[in-house]
Order: sequence, then structure tokens, then C-alpha cells
Amino acid sequence: MESTTHTPGTEGFGLRARAAGCMFKGICFLCGNMIGVGDTVAELFDAGNERLGIVCPQCIEAGDGGAATRARTHARRLREHGERLEQVAHSLASQGEVLPTPPQAEAAGIWGDREQGGET
Repeated sequence: MESTTHTPGTEGFGLRARAAGCMFKGICFLCGNMIGVGDTVAELFDAGNERLGIVCPQCIEAGDGGAATRARTHARRLREHGERLEQVAHSLASQGEVLPTPPQAEAAGIWGDREQGGET
């Protein structure tokens, strides 16, 4: 069962609620917080009706202005993470032999029981 809870504004974004069908955890598209989803989920769509992601109750409660602030904070954190990730990628490529080979990781117990999908 899908219903529109907010019609798209001038930028063409809209929020829809739909039955989740199951319990799951997700990440809010706007703020990046991990959220537990129960019976219904709020999803953000763009003007082309493309699903952007789920939206947490805190972003909805914050309203447009508060959600925009939360989204900008999340975008800044993502940029900082991207910069750090680039530094790590550069180090991995230039330094070499940082990560163990799969047999070394297996021997060290890093992967645990991979065949069973277990983790350590």
C-alpha cells in the first residue's frame, strides 16, 4: 500500500509513505543516521520519480529548514570521509603489502568462518 504524504514542491522532491513489509535498518538519505524501519517507511523521490532513499523521523520532524541543515552536515561529513578515503587509497597503492592476502587473512582468523558467513 503506497500513499503520497507530501506532494513535490518547486524543486520536484516528494516524500511518500509505504508499507515496509518487514523490519530492517537503513540509513537516512538526508542526515546519514542509521534508523530502524517498522511497519511504514518514508521515502524521498526526485522530480523524475526516482527514489533517492529513506528519510528518518528526525529529519521529517525538523521540517524543510532543519532537514536541509541536517543534509548539509551529512554532505560535509561525506566530503571529509571522501578526502580521507582518497588518502588511504593513495597510501595503499604506493605503499603496497598493507592488506593481507586472502590466505594470510584466513590464517590470522580475520575472516572467521567465511563459508558459513560468520564474522569475528
